Amino acid sequence: MNIIQLKMVYMLLIIFSCLFTTAKASSVNQQQQTITQLYVGFFGRAPDPSGLAYWESVLSAGADISAIANSFAASKDSMTGPRLTPELIVTNVYKNLFAKAPDPSVLVYWSLKLAQGTFTAAQLVLQIANSAQGVEKQALDNRITVASSITNSLNTTNLILEYIPGTDLYKNLNAALSSVTEDAHSVDSANSAVQTAISGNSAPATPPSNNYTNSQKDLAKAEDAVTTAQENLTKAQAGGNEKAINDAKETLSIVLSAKVEAAQQVYDSAPTDAKAAAQATLDSATAALKQFGVVA
Repeated sequence: MNIIQLKMVYMLLIIFSCLFTTAKASSVNQQQQTITQLYVGFFGRAPDPSGLAYWESVLSAGADISAIANSFAASKDSMTGPRLTPELIVTNVYKNLFAKAPDPSVLVYWSLKLAQGTFTAAQLVLQIANSAQGVEKQALDNRITVASSITNSLNTTNLILEYIPGTDLYKNLNAALSSVTEDAHSVDSANSAVQTAISGNSAPATPPSNNYTNSQKDLAKAEDAVTTAQENLTKAQAGGNEKAINDAKETLSIVLSAKVEAAQQVYDSAPTDAKAAAQATLDSATAALKQFGVVA
């Protein structure tokens, strides 16, 4: 093989490498959109980072999207619960996906399909989302865009700990997502509201010299939150209230994820003589999260 042929082979390798990298990035992006669409359809909210990461890993492992939708539909937080009438389920799904109530004829059609058992609630969400066209498709795309922006903005321990039901951050971010319609201007307004909510809950910048010390403080705060969440889960389980149990589990999964992130920050900023202990803490936090299992 001469030098010209070698150069051509090398260039082809570079091209194929770039194509593979692009395809991989596109696949990851598509997975995030798919999971985010399920969160929006079933819960009317953006996924928290730990929930998104978990379901993306399930999808990457080869799970069928229908099986994941079934898991979402079985969640106590789902707005497609078995105690709801078919009409209310269809209305909830339309409002979650498209920011509007279904037309009367559409409501009758889908409600009848549910009542007759033609579709399950999980299949209904997939069918309605996948058949969206025109302004409904635009509204759905806009909502996924804003929901993804919300998830990506939850990038610190403090924000992850605050994104739980009942907090101002949770309410404000959900309100921003709820305001999104097919209008492109609604995306800009919602993203602006998201940034305002995020900036209002962001911790002050950490001075470089104090990174390790402040990361340890964040970890201690996360550990306290985990302890409290575990206690609340125990109380909820003793009380036997299913919604309270599910809420407590969701909160625990979020704070466990926050603890992992805080432990990672401690490890990244730890001096050499503290690396081993920081690694052990990170391993322990990661194992606890995996053992508990991340829920929707």
